[in-house]
Amino acid sequence: MKSIHEITDGGFTFLETLIVLAITVILSAGIGVSALQQIERAKRTAARNHIETLRICLQSYYLDCNDYPGEDQGLISLYEKPVIYPVPDNWSGPYMDRKLPEDPWGHPYIYKKPGHDSLPYSISSYGSDGKEGGTDSAKDINSWE
Repeated sequence: MKSIHEITDGGFTFLETLIVLAITVILSAGIGVSALQQIERAKRTAARNHIETLRICLQSYYLDCNDYPGEDQGLISLYEKPVIYPVPDNWSGPYMDRKLPEDPWGHPYIYKKPGHDSLPYSISSYGSDGKEGGTDSAKDINSWE
């Protein structure tokens, strides 16, 4: 007569399989959340880098034109010569090697002149929600911070 150990084939029971699947799902969810956080952090870093690049381009524009583009002229003035008054005579652009990017969430960067706290200009990304203010991924990213 065979013992119980000799009769079983050593495979997983249905309950053991369910437990392994549950653990796999839990671990995958944790990795998924972590990956999403890393993607969001990368988008915020990209927006900061875009804003810094725009600031450098605005400085070049200023050196040629003796002023920053007007708010109506906008940041597109860094790529195309403005046609809205005051049209700068000494525009020597383009000051960017490609057209103005959108922020990483697909929204336009916000350009204001005069800028925040009496600065000559301000550039902002309103974050993932595209609205002023917010917290976490929706928090604004600003040129003056």
